[in-house]
Amino acid sequence: MSLQEQILPLAVSLINEFGSTISIKTKTGETYDIATGKTVPTYTNTNVKADISSYEANEISGLIQAGDLKVMISADNITINTTDSIIFDGKTFSIIMVSPLYLQDIKIIYQVTVRA
Repeated sequence: MSLQEQILPLAVSLINEFGSTISIKTKTGETYDIATGKTVPTYTNTNVKADISSYEANEISGLIQAGDLKVMISADNITINTTDSIIFDGKTFSIIMVSPLYLQDIKIIYQVTVRA
């Protein structure tokens, strides 16, 4: 059994047990607002557990900027896109990058880079 096969399932278990609760805000469509005469987007919020940390100084380059956060989320029954946003600690964060981590052919964890 490879190191990845041992660590990824453990990481998922730890995130689900000890992680912070965040909301993933996903655009689900649009609705017509009679008062304004315009269409407005509709959203759903999905609560999930996540590990949230800052990037180390040596990780900051390219798309990753100082102040960005690294959010690790179990990929169980969820899809995350850069068009979504994450709500945590009363703030809404834009999703800059989504990097799925796989165990064989199974998506286990999303590593998501977010920016306030």
